[in-house]
Amino acid sequence: PPPPPPIDRRLLQLFIRDRAHAHAAAARRAAAASRLAHRVGVPESGEPAALLEAVARATNRPPAEVGHLLYGPPPDDDAGLLSLVRALDALESEVHG
Repeated sequence: PPPPPPIDRRLLQLFIRDRAHAHAAAARRAAAASRLAHRVGVPESGEPAALLEAVARATNRPPAEVGHLLYGPPPDDDAGLLSLVRALDALESEVHG
């Protein structure tokens, strides 16, 4: 088959890059949630709400803020991914178990 037109190739590259951001964010969030669950004594397989409440209590952050960090939408770009990683690192550093 003939190669796709240039516009299709660019759209495909954008899609792949966006999926990479989503995958990286999901992996980082899952790892952070696992470590946080261990620190606050919540089962990893438990309900997300239990983890949110426990982390919110441990950090004095609103549960909605914790929820956005751990379960929010994927970042759109490299800067968003970096910002998420930094925010998750900060969240984890506030929880001592």
